[in-house]
Amino acid sequence: MLDARYGVYLQSAALPETTAVIGSLSAKAALEAILNRRFDLEDFAGRVLARPGAICSCDSLVWKPCLESLSPFFPFYRFTVGGATLYVRIDGAIFTALHDNYRGL
Repeated sequence: MLDARYGVYLQSAALPETTAVIGSLSAKAALEAILNRRFDLEDFAGRVLARPGAICSCDSLVWKPCLESLSPFFPFYRFTVGGATLYVRIDGAIFTALHDNYRGL
């Protein structure tokens, strides 16, 4: 992994020889995972329906240290639906918020 700002090497990971790839979800598959589904937003903010044509996607994977992903090797695809943001982790898990306000993160 490289630092996005300066290109400095930070870390890497190696998997044992296997045919299974952990977290190999494509952007298209992530979009299909949320299409035509309703999601309950946190803090009683209501619900959002991810309709085709009403979703805006981020061009790159995103990550920050949070309870939903403690490793940068599990980044998210980010989608905006109206005023709500949906995150699809590369292993397919879907979140309506990322929790980074806990001590130790």
